[in-house]
Amino acid sequence: MNQLKELMSKHNLTQTDLSNKTGVPQPTINRFLQGKTKSPSYDMTRKIARFFGVSVDYLHGHGTVADKPTLREE
Repeated sequence: MNQLKELMSKHNLTQTDLSNKTGVPQPTINRFLQGKTKSPSYDMTRKIARFFGVSVDYLHGHGTVADKPTLREE
């Protein structure tokens, strides 16, 4: 998932950082990034999308992201 890689890079986040901030297990994030999960759960992508302030569609490669997405700490 190029969009997730770009967002993580832009905000200087590791997989472990993202896992700790979203509650999504790190192995799940890794599978998502590696493309090993063709249809990740909606709940997982919703948590990540909400954290970055983007849509679930954006994470799946559809649509565009806002000019300056904001991180949401939960």
